[in-house]
Amino acid sequence: MDAGSGAYAPADVIRAATAVRTRTLGQEKERYIVGPGKRANLVFVAKNPLDSVQAFSSVAQTVKRDHEYWRKDFAADDGEDQPKK
Repeated sequence: MDAGSGAYAPADVIRAATAVRTRTLGQEKERYIVGPGKRANLVFVAKNPLDSVQAFSSVAQTVKRDHEYWRKDFAADDGEDQPKK
């Protein structure tokens, strides 16, 4: 945390949303860790999230439960992402 501004560094925000949440829920042994035998949902962004958490608005791909979802395959015409038909 930047003591002068009162704002959290992007790395701290990401850590709080992932590793800290996982430990708090007691799920670190089976979820949210990338490695052999582990199951993790992944988000790939086009920008560096360590520069700004706004990078999460540049999602390029999501992997959830072994399925890949590419951003380009979804359209946002009514404010909500819908699969392209």
